[in-house]
Amino acid sequence: MKSFGGCNMVVCSRCNTEIAGEPYRSISDDGQYCSEECMSKNAFDHPYSFEYIKLLSSYRHFQERKQKVNSFEERVDLENEMDLVIEEYKSLFFGDLEGSFYKAQIIKMYEKLLHLYHEVHDILLHRQYEVYYGVSIYWHDILNVVGDDLLDKIYLDLLDSLEQTYFFYRNLSRFAENEDEISPANLKDLLCFHTAEDQQRFVAILKQILLKHKEDHPEVIHKVFDGESFDFIYTPSIRKCFVCGH
Repeated sequence: MKSFGGCNMVVCSRCNTEIAGEPYRSISDDGQYCSEECMSKNAFDHPYSFEYIKLLSSYRHFQERKQKVNSFEERVDLENEMDLVIEEYKSLFFGDLEGSFYKAQIIKMYEKLLHLYHEVHDILLHRQYEVYYGVSIYWHDILNVVGDDLLDKIYLDLLDSLEQTYFFYRNLSRFAENEDEISPANLKDLLCFHTAEDQQRFVAILKQILLKHKEDHPEVIHKVFDGESFDFIYTPSIRKCFVCGH
């Protein structure tokens, strides 16, 4: 260990490279090494040296992977990989030291691996929500009020205006026949927006379309949109868990 500017830094005893993770240790000297390549060749001519190197390499790999876990699925994948290594080395951990330097190192590393496993398990353990801005369109209820012909006109006008909007996610009703586009055939569409501004831009488009058709169908359109508020179209806040996706 060397000191640079008052800070202790572990560097490789052979190549002087800074060691970011857990250092490799050798029975042949008191040095600490950045990789097995930097260890002396005679360091491997001892019992359990291969198992020690393999365990330490796995531990360092898991440390790196832990920093990159961003989803529930990634966490579970990493836990499963760690489970395999934990099971593989269990008998060595609970066995006797046998006076072996490397077996003593394996036991120390195994304890660190168990601690790292618990740290990984705590990542995204609880539900964490992001809040989005939604627009719910109940097509079936609108159809019952305005009829097929007028609904088709409203829908076609909406399709022409979709390029002006920025919704990113839809939760279709269980009756939906088409999962790839907004459609009255879905009976209900729920659009999500990252910002209130994007949500209100979409709402403004809907208002313009309904006001346009109100000129020819005032009484019918009034049942859906009275000039201020909607019936059958709602703007809920939506919570989506980014741990499990629900």
